[in-house]
Amino acid sequence: LEDQSSHLNQHVLDLVYQCRNLQQQFQEQVNENQFLKKENRVLKEQVARYESHELVIEQLVEEKRILQLDLAEVRSKLERQLSPHMEWDKAALVASFQSLEQSADQAQYVFDRLCLDLQEHLNSLQQINQDSTANLDWIQQRISSLGNSSNKKVSYTPNLPRVGIFVDVQNMFYAAKDRYAGRLDYIKLLDLMVGPRQLTVAYAYIVQIPEIDQSSFVSLLEHNGYTIRTKDLRLRGDGSAKGDWDVGIAVDIAMMLDSLDVVALASGDGDFCELAELVKRRNKRIEVAAFSHNTSMDLIRSADKFLPISNEMII
Repeated sequence: LEDQSSHLNQHVLDLVYQCRNLQQQFQEQVNENQFLKKENRVLKEQVARYESHELVIEQLVEEKRILQLDLAEVRSKLERQLSPHMEWDKAALVASFQSLEQSADQAQYVFDRLCLDLQEHLNSLQQINQDSTANLDWIQQRISSLGNSSNKKVSYTPNLPRVGIFVDVQNMFYAAKDRYAGRLDYIKLLDLMVGPRQLTVAYAYIVQIPEIDQSSFVSLLEHNGYTIRTKDLRLRGDGSAKGDWDVGIAVDIAMMLDSLDVVALASGDGDFCELAELVKRRNKRIEVAAFSHNTSMDLIRSADKFLPISNEMII
């Protein structure tokens, strides 16, 4: 009996173990079934969407076919209606295109012209601005130099042309006297020749006549920025006189060329033509200020610029 009871207990335990295994397998089957249901639902939704898309595609294909038929019909009607006038329409279209091209070319020309005019206007404004700045610098320089003697050092302003003034006083004196019976205002002459530039040096060349006291005239020139160069009038044995600064002026200019950008010569003497050519060969600018009636035409042609002296500068 004990053996049977032990055997029975073992059998019961096996049944319990098998039951637990079956429960576990059942639960796994339930979970797998739920997963498969979920997958099936997703697949059904995808199939439904695909069928919907396929329907839309079919509708689009059909609409495209209908549109192509409509287009073919419209094209056929247009060809039938326009056939008698096709050549005229073609010529009219060509003429229209040519007119459009001409209008486009004209518009482009106007636009380019406006751009060019605008650029020229801007360049002009820039030049006016530069000239105004140079004028202001020059005015400030002239104001600061008032009352200063010729021994005061000149302060240089960058980017302004350096100008040297060389005045043949004898030539200017007789020209003013013969034509206007007056005297030249050398202060105005200096302002005229310097302009909006940097004054480097101003030489006034005077021939001293023993019988005439020119000390007040010399003081006036020195007080207004001139450096005075003088020499005495020489008397020849035959009673004639000799006195000019032509060679001296030429030598001074030649020696100072490296420190100048512009040579401003106040003289109408044609003997300075070769000097003017020398200045230009050295890539410097030569300007001549003189009375028109007393100036050599060759000298005017040799100069880069001629500044005519009018009666407004006579005192």
